[in-house]
This record gives sequence, C-alpha cells and structure tokens, in this order.
Amino acid sequence: MLGQTAWVDPVEMERRQEARKRALENQEMIRKQVEERERLKKEEREKIKREEELEMKRIEEEKRRMAEEVRLEQEKRRKKEEAQLEQIAEMRRKIEEQTRAPRRRSRASGVDRLSETIRAST
Repeated sequence: MLGQTAWVDPVEMERRQEARKRALENQEMIRKQVEERERLKKEEREKIKREEELEMKRIEEEKRRMAEEVRLEQEKRRKKEEAQLEQIAEMRRKIEEQTRAPRRRSRASGVDRLSETIRAST
C-alpha cells in the first residue's frame, strides 16, 4: 500500500539514523579527499606552468645573448674587412702615385740618392 508507513521500533530507528549519519560522514570525508586531490593536482599544474615559463624566459634570454654575440662578431668582422679594404686602397694609391712619377732610375741616380742621404745625415 502506497503512502502508508510501517511502524518501526525505536531501536531499529536509532540504528537506521546511525547508519545514515555514518554514510553522510563517509560521503563528507570522500568529498574532502577528492577536493584535496584536486587542489594538489591544481598546485602541481601551476608549479609545472611556472617552471615552463621560467625555462622559456631563460631560453629567450639565451637566444638574445647569442644574437648579440653574433651581431658583435659580425660587426668586428665588418670593421676588420673595412680596414683591410682601406689598406688595399691606400696601397693602390701609392702604386698609382709611383707609376705617375717620372722614372729617373738609373744606376747613377741610385748613387746620387745615397750621396744625398749621407750629406743630409752629416
């Protein structure tokens, strides 16, 4: 018959209430354990994320440092090449000046230059 309740003796009622109470306590304990596991997992994910971010920053800094080293090395190489080109240009100018100058190089002129050098030094 629906809607009718059967009579339950007080000892049985007490036992049922105690069982319900234990079941609720167990459910609460399980809920707290699940929440704690979820909290620990979240903390671990956040820790891993922070570590990955730090690693990415370190990698980016290393890349910047290496790029700066490369840039400085290229600048050094460029300056060295410019200096070499300037030396080559200077040698060409000297060669052109020598080829333009009249040639008076006879055996006698070498002796004359030597004599002039000796006179100048005395």
